[in-house]
Amino acid sequence: MKYNHIGFLGFTIISEEEDPENLPSDVLRSALMQRIIDLDTDYNDKSYNWQQAVDFGSSYQVDES
Repeated sequence: MKYNHIGFLGFTIISEEEDPENLPSDVLRSALMQRIIDLDTDYNDKSYNWQQAVDFGSSYQVDES
């Protein structure tokens, strides 16, 4: 049996732009990549970091194909 889990990962973006909808994709990507790097390097227990950082939403069963 397989399940699809929805997870949300928050990250911080520092910019001079007031409206986040106007942020260029390279700024978003850079901030997200930095969050990933931080999660992998901040503490010794990487698994714990990721489990604590992800906010899980809905889960549902997917077809067994």
